[in-house]
Amino acid sequence: MREYNVALKEGVDYDGFWNDIESDTDGGKLYIPNRKVEFTNERPASLRQCWYLLTDEEAETLRNDDRVYCVEIPPEYRTDIVMMPTVTQTGDFTKTTSDSGAYINWGLIRSSNATNVYGTGTTTALNYDYTLDGTGIDVVIQDSGLQVDHPEFQDGIGNSRVQQINWGSYSGGAFTQNANHYRDYDGHGTHCAGIACGKTYGWAKEARVYSQKLAGLEGSGDSGTGISITYAFDAIKTWHTSKAGARPTVVNMSWGYGTGYNTVTSLNYRGTSYTDSNTTSNASYRYTNYGLNSSAGSTTTYLANVRIGSVDTDIEELIAAGVIVCIAAGNRATKIDVSGGTDYNNFVVTDGGTIYYQRGSSPYSDNALMVGSMDSTTYDATNDQRATYSETGPGVSIWAPGTNIMSATSTTNKWGGGSQNYYFNASYKQTNISGTSMATPQVAGVAALVLQLNPTYTPAQVKSSLLSTAGSVIYTTGLTNDYSNTRSLLGSSQKVLYSNYNLATTTTTTTTTTTTTTAAPTTTTTTTTTTTTTAAPNTFNVTNAGSSNYVIGGNSNPTLSVTEGQTCTFNINAAGHPFWIKTIAGFGVTNAYNSGVTNNGEDNGTITFVVPYDAPSTLYYNCEYHSSMGGTINVTNVPTTTTTTAAPTTTTTTTEAPPCVQYRCLSSKGGYIFWTDCTTGLQSSTSINGGKVKFISSTTYPIPEKGSNTKITKITT
Repeated sequence: MREYNVALKEGVDYDGFWNDIESDTDGGKLYIPNRKVEFTNERPASLRQCWYLLTDEEAETLRNDDRVYCVEIPPEYRTDIVMMPTVTQTGDFTKTTSDSGAYINWGLIRSSNATNVYGTGTTTALNYDYTLDGTGIDVVIQDSGLQVDHPEFQDGIGNSRVQQINWGSYSGGAFTQNANHYRDYDGHGTHCAGIACGKTYGWAKEARVYSQKLAGLEGSGDSGTGISITYAFDAIKTWHTSKAGARPTVVNMSWGYGTGYNTVTSLNYRGTSYTDSNTTSNASYRYTNYGLNSSAGSTTTYLANVRIGSVDTDIEELIAAGVIVCIAAGNRATKIDVSGGTDYNNFVVTDGGTIYYQRGSSPYSDNALMVGSMDSTTYDATNDQRATYSETGPGVSIWAPGTNIMSATSTTNKWGGGSQNYYFNASYKQTNISGTSMATPQVAGVAALVLQLNPTYTPAQVKSSLLSTAGSVIYTTGLTNDYSNTRSLLGSSQKVLYSNYNLATTTTTTTTTTTTTTAAPTTTTTTTTTTTTTAAPNTFNVTNAGSSNYVIGGNSNPTLSVTEGQTCTFNINAAGHPFWIKTIAGFGVTNAYNSGVTNNGEDNGTITFVVPYDAPSTLYYNCEYHSSMGGTINVTNVPTTTTTTAAPTTTTTTTEAPPCVQYRCLSSKGGYIFWTDCTTGLQSSTSINGGKVKFISSTTYPIPEKGSNTKITKITT
């Protein structure tokens, strides 16, 4: 049994048909299934369409009903059609260390692919194909400010997307916003905003951009223009709530707290206290053996992570209010453990007090998206790797590109010669910098795309969606305490940001089950939502380096990644070296995999591969004649998220209207629906003149009828 979209011909008795197909029997109708057919998507905005669970045989028979226009598998589930991206962003996505030039944020390419498409190189021939742009979403950059007139924050026709609201008006009079709030003399905030929602460098290219400059993050000469952290959080909560769900909110927090110290008295690691001279006097020894990083402080010798209860409480309240919060894990190369973890209670006693140094720094929440940074240099041709500066450990929930990221910056900034003229308008600036600060707006931008598709998603659902689609191709040693290896994940997940939301299709199916009793009706509703996504089409340009190897995307015999349901096009330009997709590696034509493959074995043309949903998890490509020319194709399962929500149970006692009356109701859509206020003697399966019975009270007329907001327009007893 599968989901079918049933569409009716215009002008037929729509409600009559819906009643027929949802009745317990076919009522003598020749082509209607002789059972109550369950709908899975009521399509309330459509008069003529509804999704039903049907067998293939039932669907074929139903097509013969002269009221039916078509019975089809919904387009979201079909593998024989493709919805092409509406926009392709071309440009130079090279991983560069340069601050100037036409280079674009390479994270757009890396995180649009499930696997490392750069191999061990720095260039790619891929473009950024997208259908989603953050329309309808509000992105708040909580940082050093924003250069509001930077062209990166314009929409497609040149209008500014920056919303310069007065945050003080959402504080209950707690503060007055500084007149110079909307400027950035540091450059960090503008850079983060460009990654999240810049029109060139960013993901959410049509999102509204909001800036909240925080006191303490202002640039030189800008002191006193920011908002205190407490007021800032309260203002966001009040502002978000005032929107009443009209537009989802994503907040990017590329900042954190630290605490300074100079000397160590003792250190407690995994329950054992150490006071020896190596522990108290040798910072390198402390890091290698106990994971206490020796980051330098600005006014003290060392700086460590620190949690602040009030700040973390504010984060929890923001999330509870429905705000999506993305937080930079930090740049002190320190493990973050979670409550109950082996290293969560490790502490050091210093001249600055006792510090639980492996709990991360505020802002922090297990319910937020805590972001670690990947390096621009990969571990090998397949695996990305943690940036050496990035926090890691179980407290890091997702990894994203954060090293050598090109984006906008403010004209007045702290980079000096490190910023260059904005390539597209020399009156403005751009720069290339690194940090978890750069990785986090990548996640914030993709979160905006998730919300564009699913604007009612909760923070938990957004996080679940991102983690369920994330790749797992970042290098790990598998150990939790090899602190001297600055690439070790130290127990962190291998979740790598993967935006497969710029997709061919995304569908949400909702099933509602209702149980009613007649004496004192009790209705229990359980809603199960299943979201299935089909990856956007992908193109691989294949050439050859003699008889040594295939060259794909500038890399020699790279590992490719495809997703179930995805349409992949291989443009082959390798005369004399037929390209075969196979189930077993090796030259020759045996073990060819032909399911969904058109023109397998082409050497100068196009091979199309629509990846079946039952494809093996690993396939291979090989030259027909040369064993050295070949590689692996990893097949990723199509991501599906299922959420079941039980609505509150309500009990309603209905007073019968004497005498018992039956109503013949004229629908606003044409046709008739039969109702009764008789709560005894008739069951809901009873038919009156072929119409299905509904229980009502005469005082409830008119009320919506199931189908498409149908309302009763006339009652005849």
